[in-house]
Amino acid sequence: MKIIKVVKKLCIECKREFEVSQYKSESANFCSKDCYHIFKGKNQIIKNCKICGKEFKVSPSRKNTANFCSYDCKKLFKIKDKVKKICETCGKEFYIRKSRAEKTKYCSVICRGIGLRGKNSPHFKEKIRRICEICGCEFYIYPSALKKDAGKFCSRECYYKFESISKCGENNYMYGKSSWSKGIPMRETTKQKLSEIKKGVPIHTEEYKQQLSIKYAGEGNPFFGKKHEEGFHTGENNPFFGKNHTEESKQIMSKSHIGQLREDNNPNWNGGITPLRKAIRESREMYEWKKKVFEKDDYTDWYTGLKGGPLEAHHIIRFEDLLRKYNITTLDEARNCKELWDVNNGITMRRDVHRAHHDLWG
Repeated sequence: MKIIKVVKKLCIECKREFEVSQYKSESANFCSKDCYHIFKGKNQIIKNCKICGKEFKVSPSRKNTANFCSYDCKKLFKIKDKVKKICETCGKEFYIRKSRAEKTKYCSVICRGIGLRGKNSPHFKEKIRRICEICGCEFYIYPSALKKDAGKFCSRECYYKFESISKCGENNYMYGKSSWSKGIPMRETTKQKLSEIKKGVPIHTEEYKQQLSIKYAGEGNPFFGKKHEEGFHTGENNPFFGKNHTEESKQIMSKSHIGQLREDNNPNWNGGITPLRKAIRESREMYEWKKKVFEKDDYTDWYTGLKGGPLEAHHIIRFEDLLRKYNITTLDEARNCKELWDVNNGITMRRDVHRAHHDLWG
């Protein structure tokens, strides 16, 4: 428990000794409120009220400021030399100096703002009726807009239509002229800056692509209802007519296309929601493994010896066992697993035989 130190002092009025806490020792000079009021009353000054003439007492510190015996007298003094008026907005009574009585119409700034709105404003000007030069519809503008050579069109769309009509062909100031930069080669530093700015920036945003698809759909397409001329890039008119790709070029094109439509590059990619086993079975590596197994067995069923028909490749070491053995959790891990793509681990079976095998052995 905290102990408060007590100090003994002498009362200024009754000269009696009293106890007070140490932190109040400097300000405490009286033992009670009675002694404080008696002492205060001895030094008070008597003044006369300016309105009613009544005498009242006031402390020496307020002898120059205290002029009224009560708040009512002070209020009467305030409105003594003022004029009573009624607010034009709210109807409230208020008092104003005689010098401002003629001009003042409102009791506050808020009422003045409400009262000077619209047609009540001294700066109010009615709009002028105009007719659009493009679509012929009516619209209204302020007189000040006419000074700026405006008021000819009702909207930006009509203005742009007018610009496209009036500034095309010979009316265009650039008609028959060439650009000042034509024929001047671009500096290498400028090319580098442009390439850095455009890196990673899509040519068209998705929103703009949707707008284009809507704009050029159906009759909006400039080729809508038209057909190519007869013989357009067909038969002998085709520049590749009578030519064939070499085997080497076919292989080069095949290798260049591998992985181009994989994962993020594929328009149907949805972030890898396909189950892992299904993704492995439908991958390009699985397709190539099955092809190699069929070629190894000469497209012949391992059980029946029948050649051709609906064939399937069967894992000798089960597909599921290989996934568990090497703890394969992603498609990339499956691609890097050599035993999963070992041709010697596969045999060729007809579809009905393959299903019967799994029904019997699991």
